[in-house]
Amino acid sequence: MSQTWWKRWSGGYTALGLEIADEHVRICEVQEKQGHIRVLNYVSEPLPPGAMHDGRIVDAEALAAALNNVAKSVKWSNRSVHLALPSQSVMIRMIRMPDVPEKEMRKLIQFELEHKLHLPFEEPSFDFVIQPLRQPAEEEAPIGTDTSWLAGGEEQEAVAAQLRDVMLLAAPMELLHTYSQLIEGAGLRPVSMEVKAFSLLRLTQHARMEQSGVWLLVDVKQENCDLSIVDQGIIKVTRNIEIRFGHPETAATAAEAEDDPFSAWTSPEQTFQNAAQELISELERLINFYRYSLHHREEQFHAVVVTGDIGDMERLTDVLTQGMTQQVIRLAWSSLEAAERAEMWDISRYAVPLGLALRGNQR
Repeated sequence: MSQTWWKRWSGGYTALGLEIADEHVRICEVQEKQGHIRVLNYVSEPLPPGAMHDGRIVDAEALAAALNNVAKSVKWSNRSVHLALPSQSVMIRMIRMPDVPEKEMRKLIQFELEHKLHLPFEEPSFDFVIQPLRQPAEEEAPIGTDTSWLAGGEEQEAVAAQLRDVMLLAAPMELLHTYSQLIEGAGLRPVSMEVKAFSLLRLTQHARMEQSGVWLLVDVKQENCDLSIVDQGIIKVTRNIEIRFGHPETAATAAEAEDDPFSAWTSPEQTFQNAAQELISELERLINFYRYSLHHREEQFHAVVVTGDIGDMERLTDVLTQGMTQQVIRLAWSSLEAAERAEMWDISRYAVPLGLALRGNQR
């Protein structure tokens, strides 16, 4: 009992963050004590090919086995887990809603989901993030939800003058139940689920990286990338793009390459270069979408913060630097300590579960 009292009095916490990707399961345990944060444990467990595909669970038994291995690999201080949902499984949409308290906002959005918004799945579970009020000079035609049902005539104009941008996030309830059951089956306790963009943003804020202006946040995996726009510390747009950097270990041998007239186009080097150029094109397309489709023509993007776990993140950073006008920055947190196997700790590879663990006691 005295130990429980001491933890409460000290204001510290330990928390776990869990990422389930197509290639692996990764978990990270963080301890915060008197304002000092350190990584207590971190584990990565590869998934068999085909167990997950494009963010969807294909082989639940293989995923359950991997989660069990992760849960048993370390004596965790805490069994409560924050989970990142695969971005491909979550619908993210910016809508315009009246400026009302959060409780009333939830009711209005529930009404919208039941009667006006059409989702690609049934029985949705949803959450939302209310964006800061726009300045009068920034007001544009409403994007997303039609609010004409709220009022008419002068009343409608008055309501439209006080609209909020709201980021709506929705996922199938069945999917959330499936993840909860798999995590609980491994002896862990899920306490929250969120989209990885929020985890990565939380991490950059703790690391005291980019927090002002407009910038891009990029997380790179072998088969896909998550791209997000952050404006004054607020996520405005986030999307998942399929870009294949390939697996060098499956590349053809030198002898096979000599017999293949197309080997120059299918080599690991060319695959990497093609994927990097495709990523640059997608980032430029996202910037233009934000400027011209979302009416932010005067915005200047000043940085790109990159995380990920492909084989050569440093080389990717170099290619992005050469191909983009914005400053390209690798995620870094120099003062963060890893208590175990510090020489193997890689913040870029564990960025998502680390950002999740930094939720601490928040649900």
